[in-house]
Amino acid sequence: MKSFKLLQQYHQEWKESGAVEEDKKDELWNRFKTASDQINLKRKEYYDKIGKMIKLRTITKHEIVKGETGKEYWLRRETIMENKKQNFKRIAENRTNKIIDMIALLGNLSNTSFYEYTDDQINSIFDAIQNELDKTRAKFNPKKNAKGKKRFEL
Repeated sequence: MKSFKLLQQYHQEWKESGAVEEDKKDELWNRFKTASDQINLKRKEYYDKIGKMIKLRTITKHEIVKGETGKEYWLRRETIMENKKQNFKRIAENRTNKIIDMIALLGNLSNTSFYEYTDDQINSIFDAIQNELDKTRAKFNPKKNAKGKKRFEL
């Protein structure tokens, strides 16, 4: 760091500059020492930060090469990915079955003994459902992520 080298030069010049008036000696030294301490503190923080980054990289590399060419590391990563897959499958199956049940329940409205409806109402219902299906499918395609959610009304 340039500031540290410059500080070393200032310390050398301080030593070489000789004595100062006795009543100003402590005041000048305290000001100089305070400035030196601030530069040294920033230098220490900088090297501590670099040391932490190096330590983190070292730990990561040790994990990768631990065992037989990082076998434990890759197995652990594989387990995490497998858990994500299992969670997706479990939740997707649950939610999909709920939707299918709700669609079947909607189908009960077709009983003309209890309900009366127009073709326009039926088209509105299925258009709204299809629209929501299309938007939801688009969310699984990051390039065509649809936003906005309208509620259905007759």
